[in-house]
Amino acid sequence: MINCPINEINQTNIKTLITDQIEESRTLEYKEELPIGTDNEKKEFLADVSSFANALGGDIIYGIKEERNGERKKTGRAQDIIGIENITKDETTLRIESIIRDGLSPRLKVQIKFIEGFRKGPVMVLRIPQSLSAPHMILKGSSKFYSRNSAGKYPLDVGEIRSSFLTSEALPEKIKRFREQRLAEIIADQTPVQLNSSRRFVIHLIPISSFLYGLNDQKIIISSQKDMYELKETIKETYSDFRYNIDGYLFYPRNNNDHYYQIYRTGIVEYVNCELIVSTKLKEEDEIKHFINHQYFEQEIIKIVSRYTDLMKQFNIEIPVLIMISLLDVKGVEMSCDYINPIRLQFRRSPGSIDRDSIILPDILLDDYSVNIPNILKPAFDSIWQACDYECSPNYDEQSNWICPR
Repeated sequence: MINCPINEINQTNIKTLITDQIEESRTLEYKEELPIGTDNEKKEFLADVSSFANALGGDIIYGIKEERNGERKKTGRAQDIIGIENITKDETTLRIESIIRDGLSPRLKVQIKFIEGFRKGPVMVLRIPQSLSAPHMILKGSSKFYSRNSAGKYPLDVGEIRSSFLTSEALPEKIKRFREQRLAEIIADQTPVQLNSSRRFVIHLIPISSFLYGLNDQKIIISSQKDMYELKETIKETYSDFRYNIDGYLFYPRNNNDHYYQIYRTGIVEYVNCELIVSTKLKEEDEIKHFINHQYFEQEIIKIVSRYTDLMKQFNIEIPVLIMISLLDVKGVEMSCDYINPIRLQFRRSPGSIDRDSIILPDILLDDYSVNIPNILKPAFDSIWQACDYECSPNYDEQSNWICPR
């Protein structure tokens, strides 16, 4: 696989395959042409695509001529960049998406990038993710399953198919157990930073790949002090300190115990924040009330998820990613409607309060770098407002576009 987000791949990345003599691998394959005309060609194309999805994912690059040895056998090294003749980007993209949609079960989403400037036409990069729904089967008369190793694709036998299904079925349970364990530890104050309140917003960002790799094949995304400083710049916490810990890398405010940002070596992020819930008295004689800071919490969650998208691009973390939002110790917490006196942190009382200790919101799937982050977070924001007796978040217009609250 080209070590770069697909939307950033350019001529230089393609030419480097030749100059550096990059060989085909389990996650990279070269094709001189894009034959998808006949039924047999489509089946071969689907076998290639599904083999990547059922293994570790990867790139198929069309328009690359392979080097051959003295016996005219392909060596797996890129020899020349020729491009693909007589193709139209939009038509080709629609056709490929249609073939994959109708030819594989379950369906699979891929990414396509055309790079112009070569002799016969553009080079096409087809990026196939390691699938959450594997194994994928070829339909229409073939009904076969394929996977990949270093030598290329191969058909799965009965035992491998059974193992693949069991792994796929166990994956959601593994992720669920991880989240439940971390939430239990956060509630029990087993956190890398001792927080100053038990009322907490928790965001987990979990790349599916972090649970697909085996114990000895975990992808280490950060491995040096230089990486840590690059990561700190990506996170842009001006007043944060950071250090190594047993899980990976921890970022936290130097003089404040209201939040932390834990990054696991496999790309999982855990963000815990106490300052999104403010405690105050409406009147001096009243008991302390707890309010979700409505002017801040949506902005903060959008900021964290957007930062993570930048992190994914920088360290080539594989998508899809699950966004998991939880609220802990929030029974009786209300939504602040607007500030009456920002200096004294007084609020107008909201219609209702949260009726349970913890809120575990439904998972949100992030499967595209270019997705509009506020839009995909709307169901989560609506749920939080509804927990406080509002119909939905008021910070979206009629077209469901997010409007930053003032």
